[in-house]
Amino acid sequence: MVRSIAALSLLALFWCAHAGAQFQPPWRPPWQGGQRPAWPTQPPTTNQAPDYQLSWSIETSSPYVHQPILLRLRLSGDAQPTWIGLEPPRPGRVLLRRLQTELPRRAGDGTTINTLVFALLPLRPGQLDAGHLRVRGSHAGGPFEVASERPLRLRVRPPVPGLAPWLPARALTLTANLAPEGPVAPGEPLTLRLELSATGTSGEQLPTLADQLTGIDGIRVYRERAQVDTRLSPDGRQLLASRTETYTLVAQGAGRLLLPEIRVAWWNIARERGELARVPLRGLRVEDGSNPSLFAGHWHPAWMALSALLLVLAGYWWAVLTRAPGGRLAGVLERIRIPLLRLGDTLRIGLWSGLPGGWRLRLGLLRARTADTPEQWLARLAPALPDGGRRGRPEVVAALLATAPGADPDALTRLVARLEAARYGAQRVVFNRWQRALARRLANGRRQRARRTRQGAPRRLPPLNPPG
Repeated sequence: MVRSIAALSLLALFWCAHAGAQFQPPWRPPWQGGQRPAWPTQPPTTNQAPDYQLSWSIETSSPYVHQPILLRLRLSGDAQPTWIGLEPPRPGRVLLRRLQTELPRRAGDGTTINTLVFALLPLRPGQLDAGHLRVRGSHAGGPFEVASERPLRLRVRPPVPGLAPWLPARALTLTANLAPEGPVAPGEPLTLRLELSATGTSGEQLPTLADQLTGIDGIRVYRERAQVDTRLSPDGRQLLASRTETYTLVAQGAGRLLLPEIRVAWWNIARERGELARVPLRGLRVEDGSNPSLFAGHWHPAWMALSALLLVLAGYWWAVLTRAPGGRLAGVLERIRIPLLRLGDTLRIGLWSGLPGGWRLRLGLLRARTADTPEQWLARLAPALPDGGRRGRPEVVAALLATAPGADPDALTRLVARLEAARYGAQRVVFNRWQRALARRLANGRRQRARRTRQGAPRRLPPLNPPG
């Protein structure tokens, strides 16, 4: 059995060797040159990038310096890219701001066109060579880069001498709105809204008007945050800009006040000349129609005795009048109602006017301590002030110093300025914290005053040669 298996194995080996000798490969045997056989392989597959083309168009090739112009890039190709970005040009020459990316559209030859709109701002006058514009992007097969066939060259004109600040635009308007329009009382806030609207420039280039509202006699001005906007026109051919500034005006005294004329000088690109947008002078009538000696809507500790007296008188008259017939009772009540009201007002005014100024200030501060807003605080303290709070910050600071002579005037002025800014300038202030800070300043001032009073009389030195 073993011999038969060995014989079969030898026969199989002999047959395999004979078959291998007869097999001829389709290539030349490489072992004749001492090399290993090179097996045939398929060429590697590569993703061919789509053929993109980049072109551009510009609003004008001869702008003024600091004149924003529209730059449109058009990228056309067989495939829709997933991302497109413009490489920034050489620094220090122009500034680019991306405004809009239009929806892709299909051309007649089947290519896809993507349009990107930029605002280009030349920074220097003279010949400007920004070079070939380059766009980077990516598509389904990977990233790509393409350059424009022609370079971007501009002839930038210098600013016109004597026109400062330099503001080139195609159109510009200035409007103003003051509310309320009728007569106002001293201390009543008014809202002034100034709006600049321009074509052919950006909102960041429109100047601020705050400098023209400083130093108005009899009016305090509080500035709020400005709103700036830059956008394309609905047809996409022009650059639109706007700047809106809001101010709160507070008249300090009665009379006729004059608001200044607001002016903005600019250069008209379309007409090649300088123009002036302005809001004319406007008068403001401030009428004093309030009576600061009356308390309105708030009770005071000093009225308790007067209230008790009036209650006693009312109970007495009620006991007397209830014995009269109904018709006579109604007539008597109607006859004495108005005199009683006048008597109450007279007693209230007389009691308040008879109080010393220091007492009135202290009572006003006690009433203001329960206020929840800056408006309530100033309204409750105003009747205790000599001029009813019409002069604003100086009068309030003087009243606070009268109750606490040792307080720091500069610190109190800053606190009152913060309160006015919160009321008229829409600035945020934590009112509870502000009240605590004011209470600490006044308490420290009263302690300093008391300490100086105790130490006011200088101590005498003992006699040099005492007797005995």
